[in-house]
Amino acid sequence: MDTQAILEKMEDLLEEERMAIRALRGPRVHSIACEKLELMKQLDAIRPEARRAQAPRVKEVVRRLRHNSVLLVHAKSILAEALRLKKARLASPSIVIPRLEPRAESRFSVVG
Repeated sequence: MDTQAILEKMEDLLEEERMAIRALRGPRVHSIACEKLELMKQLDAIRPEARRAQAPRVKEVVRRLRHNSVLLVHAKSILAEALRLKKARLASPSIVIPRLEPRAESRFSVVG
């Protein structure tokens, strides 16, 4: 597969992944991650000159990868909070649960 075909497939997967994250379809998100890994391996095997020719497109793919990663972290946080609330309600139906601040280890850096 050439660079352009790999990037087209990656862009399609990123759009599908975004929708799967929003729908909380974990198994599909996981399978897309595996597909993206294979595409990245193929992209890495391509000559550097061919990759450089697609540099603006690669930058856009990287931006979208980061965006989906942020969505995934948010979805994980929301699900964890929902499970925590559900468990607390099951333990005591009259309990009032304050909103906890996110822990530092659950934050995701999009800088690098």
